Amino acid sequence: MRKPEIDLNRCLRYRCRSSSCTRCRDACPLDCIQFDSGTMVDAEACTGCMLCVAACPADGILVPDTPFVDLVAKLQAIDCIPVLGCSMEPESNAHERLNCLGALATEHLAALALFMPDGIQLNAVSCSKCINTFILPVLKEKIAGITSLLPTEYTCRLTLVEESEELVFRVPSLNRRTFFRTLGRDLVSTTAGLILGESARPSLPRVEKHVPLKKNLINEIACILPDLARERFLTQFHHELQFAETCTLCPRCAAVCPTGALERKSEEAPGWLDFSAALCTGCALCVDFCPFGSISLISPGDETGPGFGKSTCDEASHGSREQLDIDSMESMTR
Repeated sequence: MRKPEIDLNRCLRYRCRSSSCTRCRDACPLDCIQFDSGTMVDAEACTGCMLCVAACPADGILVPDTPFVDLVAKLQAIDCIPVLGCSMEPESNAHERLNCLGALATEHLAALALFMPDGIQLNAVSCSKCINTFILPVLKEKIAGITSLLPTEYTCRLTLVEESEELVFRVPSLNRRTFFRTLGRDLVSTTAGLILGESARPSLPRVEKHVPLKKNLINEIACILPDLARERFLTQFHHELQFAETCTLCPRCAAVCPTGALERKSEEAPGWLDFSAALCTGCALCVDFCPFGSISLISPGDETGPGFGKSTCDEASHGSREQLDIDSMESMTR
């Protein structure tokens, strides 16, 4: 059984000692993750459900699976409705497998709904008898959330199959057409991996800025959706920041931000801080690191928040100004 590992270069608690992030531990139903001396996974107690992987906002947990971009490309190359299964049940019918379906975050499921035009089946037939059966209600809740966010034309493509007689599995043909289709998908996968930042990489220094794959998926999906659907979708994924008058415009928050969502503008004092919701994962490192308590994080769906787009903190206002700017690719990817 393959187990997740902590990436010390990405884990928020390693990046900043004052980080209050506990999402991986909160997601683990078996209490396998401890923070006594850094973030540690109890390998003996861990059952490989990968719920911690899905919960991490920073790509801070290494996944022993095929990179998601490559996985999508392989599924797209199949000349029938593809089936995604898990490695916990190697005898079950599946075209591709994850270590466990618990690794699928809401962002992954939304991407599958959009990027699999012929539909996709998630083989959960064995989940009720599996040691990780507790992932099933979590997965259902995520799918239900997507159903309320995306147009029906996309959500109908995603099918969670729990009964064996409902699973439609067919061995793909190995004809000439399938061969070239697979080859084309491999090329697309390589290119997409470079764009989305999921290609093979050496260990990065802790100061390196990195936009996690799940955030990139959200931005890519937003570029595809029509205007009204895009706005509804992003309000559930984009975070916002508010700056109090106590802000001194020091660069601490911009320096600690792992994705570059906060950026100090102008080399001359006092300058200003520019915030991009398209890059923010809501990790709250800026909130935890600010010595003046000047930053408030507005979570998605919070009706008291300022909306989504870009915020700027400058000397004149020491507050937040919002600008709705999500129609261009540039605003989504910086």
